[in-house]
Amino acid sequence: MNEEPRFRTGDITGLRGALTTMVAVESEADAIERVRALEELKAAAVAAQARAAATLHSLRYDAEAERGVPAEKRCRGLGAEVGLARRESPARGSRFLALSRTLIADMPCALAGLESGAVSEEKAHTLHRETSWLPADKRRHVDELMADRLDRVGVRRLAAEARAHAQRLDQEAAVEHVERCEKERRVSVRPAPGGMAYLTALLPLRQAVAAYANLRKTAATLVGTGEAGE
Repeated sequence: MNEEPRFRTGDITGLRGALTTMVAVESEADAIERVRALEELKAAAVAAQARAAATLHSLRYDAEAERGVPAEKRCRGLGAEVGLARRESPARGSRFLALSRTLIADMPCALAGLESGAVSEEKAHTLHRETSWLPADKRRHVDELMADRLDRVGVRRLAAEARAHAQRLDQEAAVEHVERCEKERRVSVRPAPGGMAYLTALLPLRQAVAAYANLRKTAATLVGTGEAGE
């Protein structure tokens, strides 16, 4: 029996080059179909990246264990290396590495969705975020429960449904998760184009809603009295 051809890293470069020589689309329908096919290819590429990143973590962990590196220090900085390879920040690289390991270990349905092109990277991150605080067995349960929803609902609905399943499956852990998140509340400022800046506040929901309502009320008062300025 003939085995299916297996691609190596060098073959990916050839595939990337082939995309630049595709014939021009000939109709609107062809254009839409190509956009869809390329989006599915992107998702499959993310799945392949996830497998590579998870394997990298295993290889690095084992190599450092053999050198006698303490367990708590193994794979330090690996997220930054992944981020560099993906041409993004160390924080995003670490987030993708965490997603990769979870996909391989605990989210086979989401991984299969990525490989088939039916699930986007954003949805995979969303499912991971909403279940990251669960024990592995219950995370796998949520993955199974959401299997037939991943390609049917949007990101916000996906997050809400996954969160509801997670909270139902482990209410005690859900309470601990909320308390931990409240301790991480913060306000930050980062620059924006045009001499502007983004003021971001991570707050418990009730406090955030109250703060937003007060800001809107104050802004409306200033506009109404003509004190808003230019």
